[in-house]
Amino acid sequence: MPNEKILWQGSPNKKAVAISSVMICVVCVALAFGVLMISSVKNYYVFAFILGFAVIVPIVRYFSLRNKVYTITPNAIVVGNKSVYQFRQVFLTKPIVSIFVPVGTIKIDTGDVKITMNRSSRGLPVRAKKIYVALDYLDNAQEVYNLLTKR
Repeated sequence: MPNEKILWQGSPNKKAVAISSVMICVVCVALAFGVLMISSVKNYYVFAFILGFAVIVPIVRYFSLRNKVYTITPNAIVVGNKSVYQFRQVFLTKPIVSIFVPVGTIKIDTGDVKITMNRSSRGLPVRAKKIYVALDYLDNAQEVYNLLTKR
């Protein structure tokens, strides 16, 4: 890929990533206070766990998304360190953050399937789940979607 022509390269909108992380934090804090208020037994361990979750998850999510780079070449789509060489479908969605920041998310159906097993099923597959690659919080999501659907 070093000499390959780059058709498009971008990264997530940092403002959208920050807003969505704050939204997750607010929802988790509200959940923690709700559990604490309606619980007849004041279980402060559950409250502390949810509150810790409310702080740690958005921080980890923000730092994992803010430096991610998406690259589209004629032969592959590269998301971070994962390459997708073929795909079946492309979906364009608008995350809830798009109320505040005009962004979109592109989900790519790679055709891969993850099969989960149940121990009691004696090795028979229980569920198959499609694997998607997501290009999160793109400023020009419609342009990228058009580029991918023309391929």
